Amino acid sequence: MCQKNEALLHPRRMSAAWWVAALAVALGVSSQAFAQAEKLPKAEKILDAYVEAIGGKAAFDKLQTCVSKGKFEVLKADISGPIVSYEARPAKSCVRLELGGFGTVTEGTDGKVAWEMSAAEGPRLLEGDARAVAVRNATFDFFPNWRKLFQKVECVGVESINDKPCYRVAATPRTGKPETFFFDQESHLLVRREMLLPTALGELPVSVSPGSYKRVSGILVAHRISILAMMHERVIELESVEYNVDLPPGCFEPPDEVKALLKKKTASVKAGEPESEPKQP
Repeated sequence: MCQKNEALLHPRRMSAAWWVAALAVALGVSSQAFAQAEKLPKAEKILDAYVEAIGGKAAFDKLQTCVSKGKFEVLKADISGPIVSYEARPAKSCVRLELGGFGTVTEGTDGKVAWEMSAAEGPRLLEGDARAVAVRNATFDFFPNWRKLFQKVECVGVESINDKPCYRVAATPRTGKPETFFFDQESHLLVRREMLLPTALGELPVSVSPGSYKRVSGILVAHRISILAMMHERVIELESVEYNVDLPPGCFEPPDEVKALLKKKTASVKAGEPESEPKQP
């Protein structure tokens, strides 16, 4: 979350699929964008300017772990609860969301295995594009190392967001579906990220809007994150962000229920059965 449940995507369906940073939009280029193509800056320059605006790669290189704590709320749905995120290099992440009567929702990856679990849906192993997105989003220094994550980036136009002109950058990851980033022309900060998020319900268009940037350990961190999906808006308000702190032991280790799915999958592969996403209990 320092950079980035179907539970968050649908206020009454508690299944795990968190990312504070997901997206959703076809990467078509409008005729206006074609007309302006020669005037637009290179996408590489825009992304590098953003990295510098939030602190620079050298500042990121000094950071090893991150703990973020705050409040999650589904607007107009009377659903809210505390949220905590643990992150570590190179691509480890675990997010835990407490939703009272709806139970606990968690999502995590140790950089290899990606999983999610909720009280209502039980454990789920993420595979294919879902796993690729989870591991990519868990990359500790996501934007400073964008060249390793995306095989192609292109500035495709200018759009107004909150009455401010923003560059629209189409980014094609090395694995998974394209994403779209919007950067404020003046501040160079990221103001929106859009993508098709793979979930157990299928691909869902998601728009994530970071804001209220505050400097922590030399890095500008968004402390308010708006997530729009399935016609509902969710908001994360971070109350604290700490870098280079000790993390709870085993916080990136899959829970026992996920380990059981992994064991079952391994046994199936050894037995020569076709690989498929494990059935939910």
